[in-house]
Amino acid sequence: MDRLRSIEAFVRVADARSFAEAARRLGVSKAVITTRVQQLEKLVRAPLFHRTTRAVRLSEIGAAFYRECAEVVDHTGHLIDEMRDAKGAPTGVIRVHALPGFATGVFGRQLAEIQERYPGIVIDLVVSDDIVDPVRDGFDVALQIFEPASDTLIARRLFAWRPVFCASPHYLEAHGQPKLPKDLSHHRLGLYSRYPDGDRWVFRRGKQKTAVTLAPHLRSNSVHLLRDYALA
Repeated sequence: MDRLRSIEAFVRVADARSFAEAARRLGVSKAVITTRVQQLEKLVRAPLFHRTTRAVRLSEIGAAFYRECAEVVDHTGHLIDEMRDAKGAPTGVIRVHALPGFATGVFGRQLAEIQERYPGIVIDLVVSDDIVDPVRDGFDVALQIFEPASDTLIARRLFAWRPVFCASPHYLEAHGQPKLPKDLSHHRLGLYSRYPDGDRWVFRRGKQKTAVTLAPHLRSNSVHLLRDYALA
């Protein structure tokens, strides 16, 4: 538990009288703010807010605690501003999760450009095919191809992406080329195992949509293995 972050979250919620507004001001998700306040309440062993569906207000203990915490947050903010002005550039560690298909061969150039511009930043980059929950797993940023698992997370679209079916020329010569989505059921398939819809695929041609549930011969969470499998 980061006590200072929890105290800051508590003060911002008290000021805004809203968890959602406090999250917006701090640039994090509502889930993060809720977790930090709950951790602080557990630490002081008392509820700091009275919550209803329409309002958030300080409890008696929360009101007394707020006066001291507000001073701490205000003093810390001034201190950070002074240090930022003194340093002239952002510093610290940012923890990032990225899928291998995005990081390999693509992300290295951007990393070099970021660190050339901000030499004080250390990037802790975890590359894996896992689908992570940034809040639960402790990441500041997660680069992924799916919609966020929770609407409390903040998403930013970087580029357009769409799945495609690929086959080697040798395979098509030996087994024929499918003409319609339903024809795929007669072919040897390798599918990515982490799609939210599982083995159900939706094909689009103009406004027409065709949904097909496929039976793969290989499932894997590794896009690189699936590429090698298709080439072979």
